[in-house]
Amino acid sequence: GTPYYRFIRMSEALDNALQAILARKRREADAGDVLSMLIHMRDENGEQMTENELVGQANILFFAGHETTANLLTWTLFLLNKHPDVYARVMGELDSVLGGADPTVEQLGKLEVLDRVLKESLRILSPVPFLLRVAMENTELGGYRIPRGSEVIYSPYITHHMPEIYPEPQRFNPDRWLNSSPSSYEYLPFGAGISMCIGATFAQMEAKIVLSTMLQRYHLALPPEMPVNRSVMITLSPKGGL
Repeated sequence: GTPYYRFIRMSEALDNALQAILARKRREADAGDVLSMLIHMRDENGEQMTENELVGQANILFFAGHETTANLLTWTLFLLNKHPDVYARVMGELDSVLGGADPTVEQLGKLEVLDRVLKESLRILSPVPFLLRVAMENTELGGYRIPRGSEVIYSPYITHHMPEIYPEPQRFNPDRWLNSSPSSYEYLPFGAGISMCIGATFAQMEAKIVLSTMLQRYHLALPPEMPVNRSVMITLSPKGGL
């Protein structure tokens, strides 16, 4: 009945579910999806991933590649709902570029207003508010001694709300990106450096495709007076849903 025991049981259930998915994928032909690619890939020595490695990769794919993008889409819809002038500009752009049709890859590059909206959404409500790194050697950062093996937590959310980098940081202003060009360590919704999220480009393209399709088919609105708050676990989610 302890929280730790419940955590172990939930971990086992997740592990079993992922193993069942892997078993099903192995019985099918390579469908070209990411999980199929991981199952069939071989390293430079011709070795395939072990079952434990595949379970770990599938786990990361679900949490890092699904929940984060879902939160980005949710927060973006929330921000558009709160800023009808920006919403109207996005809809005008979608109408002129797509005319009600699903977007092609070539058309995505023409959705400049939507691109700035997503960029600003990633800044002001970063789906991953903090990240962690482990020091591989003794080092110093900002005058602080960091011994090898130390865990260092940094926050894209806090960085994105620093007024010396982003004037009026609490304001949702997609047009700030017409003139703003922060460094890769000042705007880092996907992390930065060699450990930057490998799915960054995919996630942004996925979000543009989903939003441009969804907004043309549905008008989503918040119920009047609905309280909206933030819940921070690994990701930044609307508390209690939206």
